[in-house]
Formats: sequence, C-alpha cells, structure tokens
Amino acid sequence: MTIRKYIYPLAAAMLIGMAATSCVSDDTESPVSTGEATVGITITAAPLGSSTRGFEDSEKGEEPAQSNELINNWMVVVVQGNKIVDIIDKTVGNTQGVWNDQIQRQLAPGTYTFIAFANVDTSNLNYRIGDPLANDWKDRIAKQDDLKAISDGRSNIPMSGYLENVTVKTTINEEFSIEVVRMLCKVQFAFKNESKENTVTINQIELKPVYNGDIYLFPDYSAYGGLGRPNPNLQAPEKEPRFPEPTEENKAKLYITQSISSELTLKPGQVTSVDKNELPRSTFYIKESVAKGNHSTNRFHIALTLTRKNNKQEETKENVSYALAAEDLKFFYRNDYVLFPIVISDYTPEIEVYDYPPIGGYPVKVTSNGNEFYATFSSSGAFDIVTHIRNSDGTMRILPERKKEVDDSEKGDFVQLASITGDLTMKEPVYYPNEGAWRGDFPQGTGKNIVITFRFRIDGLIYTRTLYLLS
Repeated sequence: MTIRKYIYPLAAAMLIGMAATSCVSDDTESPVSTGEATVGITITAAPLGSSTRGFEDSEKGEEPAQSNELINNWMVVVVQGNKIVDIIDKTVGNTQGVWNDQIQRQLAPGTYTFIAFANVDTSNLNYRIGDPLANDWKDRIAKQDDLKAISDGRSNIPMSGYLENVTVKTTINEEFSIEVVRMLCKVQFAFKNESKENTVTINQIELKPVYNGDIYLFPDYSAYGGLGRPNPNLQAPEKEPRFPEPTEENKAKLYITQSISSELTLKPGQVTSVDKNELPRSTFYIKESVAKGNHSTNRFHIALTLTRKNNKQEETKENVSYALAAEDLKFFYRNDYVLFPIVISDYTPEIEVYDYPPIGGYPVKVTSNGNEFYATFSSSGAFDIVTHIRNSDGTMRILPERKKEVDDSEKGDFVQLASITGDLTMKEPVYYPNEGAWRGDFPQGTGKNIVITFRFRIDGLIYTRTLYLLS
C-alpha cells in the first residue's frame, strides 16, 4: 500500500463590494446629494483545482464542491470607528448553496471594517447595531455553542473573514473584497484496489491526532505570508495554526482519534471516484490540528482496518497503521483540502533485523507501525537487515538490489538502499542477494541513531520504508 499526500487551499469564498455614485443632473436625486454611496455586495467562491500524482487523471481530480461547502446563508457586520453601524443578514434562496450572491446597501462616505460570516448560526454571535466592537475582536474564541455543528461534516461548513480600513467614497465603481475562509479542513481518502484477485473491504479509517477544542472565530491572515489576507499564490499557510489557551476542563481531551466506520468494498481494479455513479471517496471534516507535541512520533497517523476476500471466498483481516513520516504534513489548517490517494495491492514490504549479541546480551528488538520500522540494539556489533515482499497469500519474495545511481526509468522489480543518515561513523551495509540481506556493523558508544530509507518496486508500484537503528 502506498500513501501520498497533497495539500492545497479549498476555495475561499470572496465577498466583493462596489461603492458607486453616478454623475447626474442637479434635479435628479443621487447618493452625492444625500451624502451616501450605494454599496453592492457580492459573495462568490474561487474555482477549485488539484495537482496530484499517483492516480490517473480521471481518478485524482478534486471532488466538486458539495452543497455544505458552498454559501447557504451569510452575514456582514459593518463597523465604523469601533461602532457597529449596520448588519446585513441574508439566507440564500438556493437550497443547494451558491457560489455567489448579491445585495446592495447605502453607506455614508468614510472608513469601515467589514466582518463577514457564511453558514454560521449568527444568533449566538451577539452583534448588534449601535454596540461597540471590542478591541480584541480578532481573538474572539469560537466555542461549540457559537457555531452550528462545526465538526459535523453533514452540516454547512462555517466560514468567516474580515477586511479593515476600507474607504467608501462618493466616486464611481469603487470596489473592495473580503475572503470568508472555511473554519474546517476537508480530508479525503481516494482508494484504488490494484490487487489482482482480492476484493478489499475497508472496514474503518482512523486519523490522529485531531484537535477537539475551541478554535478562533477568525482566520489568522498572517499565516498566509503576512499580507493581511490569504495569499492566493501560496498552496498552504506558512506557519502552523494558533489555538486558544485550553481550559482545565478540556485539556485532557484536546486531541482525539477521529474515525470513519462505514464500510467500502472495492473489487480488483476498482477505484473510488468523484463521479457520483462510482464508489464515493471517504471524507473527514476536521478542525485545525498539529501533530508535533501531540503524538509520540510528532507525526499524523492513518490506521486502516481491511478485509481481503479472494476468488475462493477466503477472508483475511489486516490492521494497517501508517505514520506519515515521508510526507511534509506538519499541520492541518482551516480551509485546507488534503487528498490521500491510497493504493491497495497484493504486496507488503517487510524489514527484519537480526544481530549477534554477546553472551548474556539481549537480541535486537524490532517494532513496526507500517511505514516505519524500529530496531533497538543493546550492544554494538554485526547485524543483518532482511528485506522482502510479502504477497497477500503469505508467500515471500526477495527482490534484486538496485544501486542508487541507476535511473528509475529502468524497468524491473528491485529493492534499493536509498539513503542513510544519522551516525555516519557506520559504514553502509552491503547487500547479499542470495539471502536478501544487508550486512553491516552497528557502531559502539556514540549514542546516535541511524536512519535508513529503503525503496521497493514491484509491478510498477514503488514503496518507501524507513528503518531506525536505535541504541
């Protein structure tokens, strides 16, 4: 099984306004004579796009925006100075949600701040005309009761955004825009069954660690390059999300394991698709989350429970856990779209480690979580690393070695020691093809760890596995 991660922002909805007055004769009433400008407000959403390797073009495309990801209702709070002077509240007529909506308003010339929401239960926000706006309004916390089912993917995804220091003049065609950013991240799993004879049922998907506490009501625009608003040229925020200080009550449950337990069965060659007539993808909506400091490995983990059934109707069950170690996925940010294309094949790369401890010494201890293997040595000395491929029927296969200098365009199956880092006093292990083993010597007394990355290729699929040699 291979896992690849691709991340880019989900479309941000745009709130676009136009302040306009017309040049008319003196006997015609105009906004100039009343001291007001006509402000046209439009909400719209940017088109979606994807760049994902691993699947065919027809299989990797982004799912079209669902109705709960579109604009279903919205509110704009208009602030002049520190006082709320107007509130525009509207429910969209289209029950499926819309990409854009319009309204007009009369505003006196001046400098304004516009605070915008979409798909939010505004009754709990307590904005009222005439009230002052708190100085720390950007740091307002969104508690569960403030928002409508924020963690429930079946509900409309709440959005927020703001624009400061907008000058409304009595001039023609003055425009402004606000981005309302989705407060959740959308995570999808696209599965492809490349097993030649096994029907695969995915019984459950788990993702951890997922944040479960309060969030900030408004996006942190400084995370997008410090421009004061999201930067459309960036594929992801430059810094991790910020979180409110936890309360004593929620400290113990800030991070959880989130799961999808609805079963999904794929026949050989079958793939989940964005086409409604095909098998659907599996979807999470999660809050902003950070792996570092919230999991023992400082990485996100995906765990799959699979059932394989061959053409003889014989079943085998697997529990597969993957640390996203090879991926640069440090955090999930609000409004992200993250797609994990997962290929299920008949093959599983395996790594075994053997050492030769002195009398009374302990043999090497090896543990694995799927993509990573950990070998803990009690002493220095010779060791063997055995690499092989296990087929779904239980048979083992030793692959020939490929040198690092050989280009990947060369056909054929192989195993390759792709890199070795850490304690470089250890010489690179030597491969013995008849045994499928890499033989080396673990150094003594440095206390440093060694990280070896292996690459396996079989039937055109490439797997990367990491081995940590620990003392």
